[in-house]
Amino acid sequence: MAMITRKLLTASAAAALAAAQVALAEPIVIDQVQLGNMLATLDVEVPGEADAATAVATSVGNTAAAVFDMGSVDYTATQSMTGDSTAASQLRGGTVWGTAMSSTTAYGNASTAGTWAGDAAVNTSQTMSGDTSASAIVSLQGSSALSTATTAAANVSVSANDYGTAGGTQTQVSEGDVSASTNAVDCCGGWSATLLTTAAGNVISAEGYTATRIVTTDQTTAAGTTITADSDVYMLDGNDVTNMSTASGNSVVVNNEWGYTSLGLDGAPATQDNGADVDAASYVELDHWSGYAVSSAYGVGNSALVSNVGTDTAMYTTQSNTGDVSSSAALVGQSWVGGSGMANAVSIGNATSTYLCNLCGDSAVYGGTSQMNSGNITATGYVNTPVAGMVMGSATAIGNASTFGSGGGGN
Repeated sequence: MAMITRKLLTASAAAALAAAQVALAEPIVIDQVQLGNMLATLDVEVPGEADAATAVATSVGNTAAAVFDMGSVDYTATQSMTGDSTAASQLRGGTVWGTAMSSTTAYGNASTAGTWAGDAAVNTSQTMSGDTSASAIVSLQGSSALSTATTAAANVSVSANDYGTAGGTQTQVSEGDVSASTNAVDCCGGWSATLLTTAAGNVISAEGYTATRIVTTDQTTAAGTTITADSDVYMLDGNDVTNMSTASGNSVVVNNEWGYTSLGLDGAPATQDNGADVDAASYVELDHWSGYAVSSAYGVGNSALVSNVGTDTAMYTTQSNTGDVSSSAALVGQSWVGGSGMANAVSIGNATSTYLCNLCGDSAVYGGTSQMNSGNITATGYVNTPVAGMVMGSATAIGNASTFGSGGGGN
């Protein structure tokens, strides 16, 4: 009975919150339409040598923000793009004695809202009809440290507030192809390397501290489209090398601490519908490495993650995946000094995770998920290391996965 009463009270509070949010502050309304293509290209050449080198290329069709230092915010943004968004970078040449860094980002629509010590009503509607592409090429004679981040997403919405309440509805539609690719060659001398390649149709992130947070979302990725993340790296000599490729149709992440948190509501769940084919691929080739070498690929049709500390936490979601999801990870090379090597490939049609760190001992985690997958799910791993200390490979394919959990307290 206590649990039923608690759920009724929180649902009632959420309804009251949604009705009251509009009156919190003077409204901010942003309406954006981008019809043409966006293109950002960059070529950074190091003919001889340099202490450090950086290449940054960014393409965004529409960007909107309402970020306050303090006080309440009532924010509504409508964004539409029909053109393509493309970012491409090259970092090439000789030797970089310090860090060589590449950051390449392409978005169709991007929205940011946040405040401190205030309430937040965040209502966004984003539609991307064109293609979104980010590509990075790194070709150097050597570097002591290599860092790359290549990111492509049709729609991105980020919100945050501390010490207040947060609510609103966020709707995203991706109707074009999305691709992110990284190709890195550190020919004749290298050290550490971290390469992150990410492609997504729709992305929503919400976080807060000592805040009541109700997140309502509706995400759709159109059938017949593709979402691909592909990363290749070759190094003559590497130490602690990580290559990670991530591709997702729809993604929601909600992180909160010390405040009631819910993704969706009982009777009005957050929805994710992915029709795109999703593929993530990672390939690592090292003539020799020390320390560790990791090749990782993760593909998912729909993903919803909620985490909280110390307060009631709920998730109500409906997920449908009809696209094929695939991942492949490969590691080729050797380590004469006993380094460890790993190749991991994971593919999931629908995934939800709700976790409460229950420090106080009397808060609860609850909710409900509905998942339907009709797409083909495949994961492929390959490891070829004639000499190494420890070598591990894994390939995991899952249709639907849903987890509710708590820890750290008495429940």
